[in-house]
Amino acid sequence: MWLLFHRKAGTKVVQGGESFTEDCPTCARQTRFEEIEQTERVGVWFIDVASEKHRAYRCRVCGDVFDLRETNDDEPVSKPERSGMLASDRASQLAASQLAADRAQKLAADRIEKLAAEQRRRDAELAARETRIEDELAELKRRMGR
Repeated sequence: MWLLFHRKAGTKVVQGGESFTEDCPTCARQTRFEEIEQTERVGVWFIDVASEKHRAYRCRVCGDVFDLRETNDDEPVSKPERSGMLASDRASQLAASQLAADRAQKLAADRIEKLAAEQRRRDAELAARETRIEDELAELKRRMGR
């Protein structure tokens, strides 16, 4: 049985979203970060099964994406407080979020590799079964004198 899986991901700049100037931990340049919205959809047979949206910041120079600073829901952070974070705090926070994203991506890649290995194993079993059936049919034909 064949299943057709698909995954679609995209980003877009949030109109009227936050932006701030800070040192980028990746390219090490003073640059402007823009708030973006990332979407990811996963589906089977052209039907979306799951979708996820979240907001992050993107560096204008290198294009790397970093998660938003986590805050308590009770205490919203205003724009001046957010842009007033120390560069070292922001860099360590961005590095930690990037590390978590890398781990999640590695887990997803491992899961895909396991599924691909399982599919290769099933394909090999199917090919062996078909060969065995063809050999048995050839032996029966030989016995019958055809």
